[in-house]
Amino acid sequence: MSKANDSFSVSCYYAPANVPFAITFENGLVQTSDNSPISLRLVISPSDDPVFTGSSSEPGMFMGDFSKASYVSPPVTGTASLSVPALASGTYDIQTTTLRPMEVVATLTVS
Repeated sequence: MSKANDSFSVSCYYAPANVPFAITFENGLVQTSDNSPISLRLVISPSDDPVFTGSSSEPGMFMGDFSKASYVSPPVTGTASLSVPALASGTYDIQTTTLRPMEVVATLTVS
């Protein structure tokens, strides 16, 4: 799984249900001013109740509720191997803690 240019390398990923799995996450984002790495967290939550949602009172803004997360990674700069706990069958959103988490979403299908 790669995140560069503020998008995921593919739009849909797959994992087995009820079995822990690993994700190799490559965060290629850097500061435009000095090319230093930007730290991100990978967030997985049910698609019907994602961590990051749009704000109904302020268009273009978002709200985050990490209690909805099935998984939150430690901060990642560069490449990291992430151990994700077993997830139940279902469809999940994969988001990151970027400036625009609502715009950068991939789907994780667990079955």
